[in-house]
Amino acid sequence: MSPSVKQKNELVNNNSKAIDLIHLLMRVVYTILAWYVLGKGISSSTFFVSMFLFVFPILLDYLQFYFSGCSRQWLLNIEVFVCIVWFIFSLLGLTGIFVVQMYNDKYLISTAADFIGFQGNVISLQRLWWLLGTMPFFAAMDFACRRLIDKDF
Repeated sequence: MSPSVKQKNELVNNNSKAIDLIHLLMRVVYTILAWYVLGKGISSSTFFVSMFLFVFPILLDYLQFYFSGCSRQWLLNIEVFVCIVWFIFSLLGLTGIFVVQMYNDKYLISTAADFIGFQGNVISLQRLWWLLGTMPFFAAMDFACRRLIDKDF
């Protein structure tokens, strides 16, 4: 006897939910490892490239869930907004508007000397790295919300 269509659909649905949870868990692991690696071996010439490569895949992943009708839309809206802010920040660094400089054995981010706007603003790279910790935090929140709170997941 073969299983009924209803049983097959239920099995496929349960497998799909399990795969989605594994995907979200792997996103948490990836963002934690990538965030740590981003903080190791800082180089003024490669920081913004590394930041871009850290943020861009996560943004694409969030947008995939965003357009597939996620039930935790309020959390996803925050995640996408924060990811877009970091994405734009990394693009500004890639275009040379922001530069990483060493001053008194500390890395600082400032605007380029040849950029007319925002002159004199300096951000500690260490503080920026801690703020980038929002990415693994949101990935963990997303996993926890979908795993523990979502009744239909």
